[in-house]
Amino acid sequence: MEKVKNAPVKYVIGVVRFPPVADLDKFAGAIQAALGDEYPFGSSPRFTELSIKVDEKGVEVTPQEVALWQFLNADRTCGIIVNQGLVGLHTTAYENHEDFLGKLLRVVEVARGLEGNPLRFVEALALRYVDLIAPNEGELLSDYMQAKLPTDIGIDGLDMNDGVNVLGMKSSVGNIRLQVFLNPKTVLPTDLISPLFVDSGWNWELPEGQFVTIDTDHATVYAPPIEVEKIDIREHMFSLRKPISDIFKKIATQHAMKVWGLE
Repeated sequence: MEKVKNAPVKYVIGVVRFPPVADLDKFAGAIQAALGDEYPFGSSPRFTELSIKVDEKGVEVTPQEVALWQFLNADRTCGIIVNQGLVGLHTTAYENHEDFLGKLLRVVEVARGLEGNPLRFVEALALRYVDLIAPNEGELLSDYMQAKLPTDIGIDGLDMNDGVNVLGMKSSVGNIRLQVFLNPKTVLPTDLISPLFVDSGWNWELPEGQFVTIDTDHATVYAPPIEVEKIDIREHMFSLRKPISDIFKKIATQHAMKVWGLE
C-alpha cells in the first residue's frame, strides 16, 4: 500500500532475529556509528518492558526485563530497534513497501558487516502491518469492507458494540496471524503500545464513530537457525509482504481503494 491521502496503514514493523550477541551496547553502538547520520536520536529504554518475540504466532511484544536500543530518524517517524538477538525497523510514516524494506535491509546489511560477524545465523524473519479503516462522514464500514469482520452471532435485536476476529493461516513461507478489531479501545493492538512509542512520541486519537483496526503479521521461523548465506533475506521479506497485501485487498472494497487512491 502506498502512502497517500487517508492511507489506512498506520504502523509497520519488520524484524530479523538471530542468536544473541554477547555485548549489546557494543553491537548497538556499531550500528549507530554506521547509520547515525540518518538515525541520530538514540536511546536505551531499560524497563520492565517489551520483549520482541518472533515465533510461529508472529511478532509479539510482551513485558519483560530486557535491554533495548532505539535510533530514530530526524523527524522521529522511523526507528531502528536493536536488542541482543534482533534488529528491526518500525515506522508511522510508511511510504511503500520498496522504501520500507529497502531501509530495513540496509540495517540488516550493516549488522552483517560488523566486526565478529554477529549475524551469521537467522532464527526468524517477520513483518507486521497495522491498518485503520475509518469511514468518512456519511459513510458506513460496509462501504469499506467486503468481509463483515468481526462477525456477530446474528441474533435479531442485538447489535455488536465491539469485537475481534483472529485467524491463523499458513503460507508457503511461514505463518500468518490476522486480527480484525471493531471499535477497540486503542488504535493499535495493546501489545504494541510500549515505552518505545512514548520515547518516539507516537500516539493516535480514536476516530469518531465506528472503525476497524486490521493487524496482519507474517513470520518465518527457522528451527534450527539457518546460515544467513543460505537465504536471500531481501527476497524472503518481499515474500512475507505479498500475502499481507493480498489479505488487505480481499477485505477492502473497491470504493475504499478509490478513496485511498490505491486503485
